[in-house]
Amino acid sequence: MASSESCLRRYVFPPPTVSLVSAYPASAISRSFYFCLSPKTRLVGAADFTSNDYLGLARCPELAKRIQAEAARVEAVSRAKGGPFIGATGSRLLSGTTWYHIEVESWLANFFRRESALVFNSGYDLNLGLLACLTRPGDAVLFDELIHNSSVMGLRLGAWHHHKQQQQQRRQEQLFQKGEEQQHQPIRPWVFRHNDVQDLEARLKEARATLGPAASLFVAVEAIYSMDGDLAPLTRICDTAARHGACVIVDEAHSTGVVGEGGRGLVCREGLEGHPALLCSIHTFGKALGCHGAVLCGPKVLRDYCGNYCAPFIYSTAASFHSLASMRQAAEFQQGEEGERRRSILTHLVSIFKNVVGEALAEREEQESCRLLPSPTPIQAVLVPGNTRVSAMATALQTAGLDVRPLRPPTVPEGRERLRVVLHSHNTEGEIQALTRGLVDFLEEEREQRGRGSSCSSKSAAANTSAAAHAVMAPASILERGDGIAASVEDISSSSSSSSSSGSFVSTKSRL
Repeated sequence: MASSESCLRRYVFPPPTVSLVSAYPASAISRSFYFCLSPKTRLVGAADFTSNDYLGLARCPELAKRIQAEAARVEAVSRAKGGPFIGATGSRLLSGTTWYHIEVESWLANFFRRESALVFNSGYDLNLGLLACLTRPGDAVLFDELIHNSSVMGLRLGAWHHHKQQQQQRRQEQLFQKGEEQQHQPIRPWVFRHNDVQDLEARLKEARATLGPAASLFVAVEAIYSMDGDLAPLTRICDTAARHGACVIVDEAHSTGVVGEGGRGLVCREGLEGHPALLCSIHTFGKALGCHGAVLCGPKVLRDYCGNYCAPFIYSTAASFHSLASMRQAAEFQQGEEGERRRSILTHLVSIFKNVVGEALAEREEQESCRLLPSPTPIQAVLVPGNTRVSAMATALQTAGLDVRPLRPPTVPEGRERLRVVLHSHNTEGEIQALTRGLVDFLEEEREQRGRGSSCSSKSAAANTSAAAHAVMAPASILERGDGIAASVEDISSSSSSSSSSGSFVSTKSRL
């Protein structure tokens, strides 16, 4: 065990006798952080501005009672059938498909108004597996530059891998004909600028011209983007895809439960369930619906295909009975009167936040370089350029009892560091006012420090850097003290380097 730990420590941790700050150069510290799996990742007693529990269903007693009652019903039926009633006992292609899996998937297909549904253990499994198995050599997936990390990982296993092989083969043939040796050149995945429909159309034309009329083209987007909070122009994207014979895949992770009739998502709100270009929608249950799991909604042929070719689905034990009961009851509960009431409160709080915080930051934007990104959703991003600065601001807010987390590279592009403020139906107007005061107070204090002269500013900057580095490098110890953390859990995902519209790959983010 000791040798195994020392082997891992060589690659992950500095020697235990060396301080973290001295073990790494400043440039490395500014772009990374030391993450410990702490038993605490919530700031107990602080106002929640960071979780994805938009409707507060993860803490809803009424939903808990419904889930318990449904689980009891399922257990009784399963006992009567002589089958298991806790775990599925195997993967879906072996012993894991039970009567309840079929019942829940049929209910979810009707709820999301699609032909069929297929339950996965998580949204990450679904995105990765779907995009890895969907394409064949000669096909392409065009994706928004801010698409989620799970989708990017699937593309690396599938369409991007095929495209890379094809480009290399073409280059070898061209160079052979010219009698030249092959030189390394970067491979261009089919990425288009964020929410830019004109750029998408240009890339679709390029892909069709390059790959030919027989190629299957797919477009992967998110309904609500988890870092910026903006909505995809979904109707225009579907119309554009239809003109070029492409199919659209929509990740509704952050829109399910938040937008659309009965919380069905953006596809439903736009009335696109029957659009000829729409292939499928992906709905996760770990955010607004307050539990866990995900479901793929689309044509039956896609369900059958994924059931036989999607590796995370094939080689994972099927969801437990309790997990299925939670998914069904959460979806059913939030489509009713109580869900509508919570969505109404959430919409009201988003409007208040945009007005109050937006006005406060607009007065200081030119001097402080902080601004609120436009977003009509519960995800509100306050740009605060600079790793140290955004970490210090988050720490100040957390000390004031406001659980706000910073996002830094590689989760977001360098220079676009931000506070990701997430609003919920259980937040109050008073908490939003307190958050506004905290932001303004920090900016005012920062301005005063700059005005005290270069000497004082240097000392203050050094102190802030030290405090931020400590918060970033040792989140567990800070959580134990209860005075907040500056590190974002999202930063632990690996991401690719940023790119421009030329097609080179972009910085991606982890699942929130």
